[in-house]
Amino acid sequence: MPNLLDHTLKETHNPESGRFDALRIASELALKPGEIARILGRTASGIQKNPDSPGFQTELGRIVRIIRDLRELLDSIENVRIWLHAPHPELGDHPPLDFLFEGRIEVLETLISMMKSGQPG
Repeated sequence: MPNLLDHTLKETHNPESGRFDALRIASELALKPGEIARILGRTASGIQKNPDSPGFQTELGRIVRIIRDLRELLDSIENVRIWLHAPHPELGDHPPLDFLFEGRIEVLETLISMMKSGQPG
């Protein structure tokens, strides 16, 4: 029987609300609350007060898809963290995490899509 939650990562959701939780996502990526707040364009105090706010579920969903796809490609969350922090030749030798901080998530989505389809990356 297929796992009906394969499209997401259970550990990134608030178990009470079922919504994505910014602090849980930050924890998965070993980021500080201020760093996930920067990615979302919010304040750290706002993230800490309401980490599963309905207002940023779409953005968090995109980040979770990146984490899920990378974990599938790289076999572990540890390797995902390394990949996000390591300068990447396809990104002008900038770490992929920089693109999240700059609000350019589509660059990573495209690169990961290429990687999933067997193209260089």
